Amino acid sequence: MKHLKLFLTALLLVISANASAQYHYIVDKFYCIYKGFYFKRDTNGMQLIAFNDFVWNGTEPTGSIVIPPDRNGFKYNRVVGTGNYTYHYYKSNDHHTGWPFRWSKGITSVTIPNSLVYIGDYTFEQCTGITSVTFSSSSSYAESLSKIGSGAFAGCTSLKNIKLPNTVKTLGSSAFRQCTSLTSFACPDSLIEIGSWAFYTCSGLTNVTFNESLKKIGWGAFAYCSNLKKIVLPNSITDMESYAFQNCSNLANVTLSESLQKIDVATFYQCTNLKNIVIPNSVTSIEKNAFSKCTSLVDVEISNSVTTIGESAFSGCTSLKNIEIPNSVTTIAKNAFLGCTSLEEVSISSNVDSFGVKAFGDCEALESVYSYIQEPFETEDIFTCTDVADYIYDCAILYVPKGTKSKYENTFPWKKFYKIVEMDSTTDITSVDDDDNDKVTDIYNINGTRANELQRGVNIIKTKDGKTKKVIKR
Repeated sequence: MKHLKLFLTALLLVISANASAQYHYIVDKFYCIYKGFYFKRDTNGMQLIAFNDFVWNGTEPTGSIVIPPDRNGFKYNRVVGTGNYTYHYYKSNDHHTGWPFRWSKGITSVTIPNSLVYIGDYTFEQCTGITSVTFSSSSSYAESLSKIGSGAFAGCTSLKNIKLPNTVKTLGSSAFRQCTSLTSFACPDSLIEIGSWAFYTCSGLTNVTFNESLKKIGWGAFAYCSNLKKIVLPNSITDMESYAFQNCSNLANVTLSESLQKIDVATFYQCTNLKNIVIPNSVTSIEKNAFSKCTSLVDVEISNSVTTIGESAFSGCTSLKNIEIPNSVTTIAKNAFLGCTSLEEVSISSNVDSFGVKAFGDCEALESVYSYIQEPFETEDIFTCTDVADYIYDCAILYVPKGTKSKYENTFPWKKFYKIVEMDSTTDITSVDDDDNDKVTDIYNINGTRANELQRGVNIIKTKDGKTKKVIKR
């Protein structure tokens, strides 16, 4: 004990003599200062918690910040804040608790050692002067950074590019939110999860490359990335949460993971430049507002695995001209296709047993509705319109299976159609036989474009005798 007291006395003298020089010295068994940085030791190891200049002087750090890879041979593993201290970053009443660089607008670049395993929440938030972040490979320690914390680089509006080391597994929520100068991002091969709002409002982002190990994209992760044009989601992704790509107004080309189980709420809401989408065979549910207000969407292919089309899933898709509901679908929720004002043809499979009100409401261009339901049932007013309630019923023709016309004529709301026609055996076909009596001379899709063979869905064919008819290929 006596020797310990002598040691501590000598240590305090060293501290007193060298405080102004900002060299390595021990404050106590939990805290130390080294090369202008303030460290804390706890059960998680050694943490960098503050930059010395503004811990003591109340001034803001500027220029290039190079975080040391170790402290005199004792490596630390996190850059974090602590709730035990309040640092005055500006000479005003703007105080921030426990984050070492947050709101330091004078920092222009950051070099981070690869001894770190974690960059803590909000560490560099609103450091609006940072243009580059470098992950150093000069340390003797193996690369180990596994997580970028919530809001770690949020609001770094001058950050143009960042290349994460191939050890990062998790991007925390809002990690790069509002990094408006960021133009591209490549996920490291190690990445497993992109947190909620991770790239929210990164309006300069034009390209994202996803890795083959990625499993989850969180809520709103790329929402309002208004210049993002194309995404290819690897089949490793099993979970893509609500609003993931909401309001990506320039997103035109989307390839979905074939491991997704659902298209979640408002995932592609108001992606106004999206023109076509193929729903993969793994998906069983298209949730509320999933593609709502995708005003350029022309072609939708719903796989024969989907059982539910949710509320307003395709509402306001004003360029959509035809839709085929596959046999797997049992539920079409209310407003599912509300306001699809260019929709001309609808094909409803035989297994649908639940409709919500206005499922096809305000689709005032509808000309033909093909229903394959053998036993029509009373349901909500599926086709009603806002301005003139029975407009669709008065203008469109309802095509029904052979032998079921009388059933439809006595069942609400089907009976409201002014004209109900039974489909004959040539309406539902799979191929065209050139040797039959009605030799086909021309085939067109529903948009009037010539085709070499029958397309899935509604087709228009012309025969040798000059007749024209609509046929459906299932």
